[in-house]
Amino acid sequence: LMDDVLVLRCFGMASCGSMIFFNFLRKPPVMLPVYFNVLFLGINGYFIAKIVDERRDVDLDAVEAALHAAAFVDVGLSKRGTRDLVRAGETVDRTEGDVLSREGEPRRRKVAVVVRGAIRVDAAGERLATVGPGDVLGEFAYIGKRGGKEQVTTSCAEATKVVEWSYDALDAHLSEHADARRAIENLFARKLLAKIERMNEQHLHLHEDMSMAHPRRQWMMRRAQKQREDTPPRRRHTAPPRPGEARP
Repeated sequence: LMDDVLVLRCFGMASCGSMIFFNFLRKPPVMLPVYFNVLFLGINGYFIAKIVDERRDVDLDAVEAALHAAAFVDVGLSKRGTRDLVRAGETVDRTEGDVLSREGEPRRRKVAVVVRGAIRVDAAGERLATVGPGDVLGEFAYIGKRGGKEQVTTSCAEATKVVEWSYDALDAHLSEHADARRAIENLFARKLLAKIERMNEQHLHLHEDMSMAHPRRQWMMRRAQKQREDTPPRRRHTAPPRPGEARP
């Protein structure tokens, strides 16, 4: 199915134009459909002009260009949309070792996208991941609008630049810009899916490591399985017949 709104609008314009000619050239002309199609023609023309204006190339600064290339170009957000979205947030420079969130502390209620650098994600003293440009922090909590406490500790592995949005600022921007809302939803879905796949791989590797680290456990399981296979089936006990009953 076609998902480019501009192309669909153009098809709508062509359809309205053909209906205008068809009804106007009839004998006698049928003017009511002509009037309605002229109205639809004007509406489609307005939205086509708006889409073309939004897609017009604009100049981006270094942060906006880097974020557009790393995160938003793949989810269909235009340069103008990226510029407006970045300006709705706050660009923050972090140095190596800076802590963005700490496990157990109240939740920051912010969403961040890494522009450059790297951020470590730890939980219970163990390294879960290291995220880089284009990756998102806090999207899962934002989707559920969850409060409570932070589940992980995030810290900068090197000098890092991020763009942050508070929940309220992001909600306000997305409510006014449908294209940005679709792009953010797409971006969050992709990043969450990637995190789930990475967690599954980590659990698989952990299970494999545990199995290899305990050969005695494997030997005991094989021995128990062999004993079950070598043990003959138990004979079923049949109670003696009562007086007067026939033996089966």
